Order: sequence, then structure tokens, then C-alpha cells
Amino acid sequence: MLIGTMLLAGCGTVQRMPEEEAATQNENDVYIPENLEDCFVQLKKLLKPEDIERMKAGSEDDMIQYHFGLGMGMRNAWGLWGGSRLAKWFNAQGITHPDDMSCIILDSFWRHLNEKPINLEQQIKYYQDYWKKQKEAQRVGADFVQRLAGRLAPANQSLDRLACRPQANLRPSRRRSAPTSWVQDMKLKNTIRSLAVLGVSISCRRRPKGRT
Repeated sequence: MLIGTMLLAGCGTVQRMPEEEAATQNENDVYIPENLEDCFVQLKKLLKPEDIERMKAGSEDDMIQYHFGLGMGMRNAWGLWGGSRLAKWFNAQGITHPDDMSCIILDSFWRHLNEKPINLEQQIKYYQDYWKKQKEAQRVGADFVQRLAGRLAPANQSLDRLACRPQANLRPSRRRSAPTSWVQDMKLKNTIRSLAVLGVSISCRRRPKGRT
């Protein structure tokens, strides 16, 4: 099984430390590569020859299977969560998420083993474009929910006024129309709840400060 105790008998200890301590501890206990090329050198030292051959014989897409084993080992022991020199090198290239860093290392290692172009700039652009799309999707979703909440506000206000009036003063037509407004109100609220499940959160009404 690949993933040599990899870098990484100290993996569990690293996770329990504060980020700053983890970076320092890693620097002392495990050699942390300076850049991508240095990662290749260290992986060849750390992995068994048969594991390297298995990687080389597979496809680039197969490298995803190492994300939670070898990849997690790199993220922890090489301080990608804690601002190590390797993490800072990736930051300088425009990559900020440790998962993206380890994916680039793994995919690039496969290309290195198979003597294919690394195309680092192309890989970086892929992850940058991904995060841009994520942010845009969140923005569009938030805007939509805000507009939906704006449509809901008049119905809420109407129901509030209705609740404050004595029942005896209501005209028959108002009593008949109230349930329709209530149904519409609930449909809109349910739509907002459904959108919230998709990761967009917004409150129909703001809670007064100090209240839960």
C-alpha cells in the first residue's frame, strides 16, 4: 500500500498543533521541499520503487486515488496548511488552497515520471478559474435569494397587519384572501429554504441584535 508512512508518522501530531507551531515543527522534523521540482526529488526518496512504477504505469486521472493518502500526508507533513516554505512558493504562483497544491504535485509528478510537459501555468489557471466560477455562482445565488426575499417582504407585512387587527373587524373578503396570502408566503419561504440547502444562506427577516 502506497503512502509510506510517508513523510508521515508525525501526521497526527501535526494536525493537533496551531498552524505556526506546525510549520516550525515540520521544518525541524521533515524536510520540506522548496518548490515543485524539489517535490519530485523528495517523492522519489520517500516512495518505494514499486509504488513509483505503479504510478507511472497508470493514467494521470488515476492520481486522484492518492488524494486522501499520499496527498493528505503531503498536506500535513509538508506544512501546506501551516504556511511552510512550499506553501508560500505555491502562494507566489497564485495557488492558495492546500488541496489544489497537493493535486498539482501529484499530477505533475505523474507527468514528470512519464516525461511529459508539466504545463504548470495551465494547471494553475485551471484551479484559479475553478475558484472564480465558484465565487460567481455564490454571488448569483445570493443576489437571486435577496430578490426573492424582497418579493416576500410585502406578504409578510400584510400578514403582520392582519394579525394585529381584531378578528371581528375583518371583512369577509379579507378573511377569505388571508389564506391565499399565507400559502404564497409559505411557498416563497420554502423556496428560500431549498436554496439555503445549496449553500446560499439568507434570512427572511433580520433578527434584532442580542436575540437568538
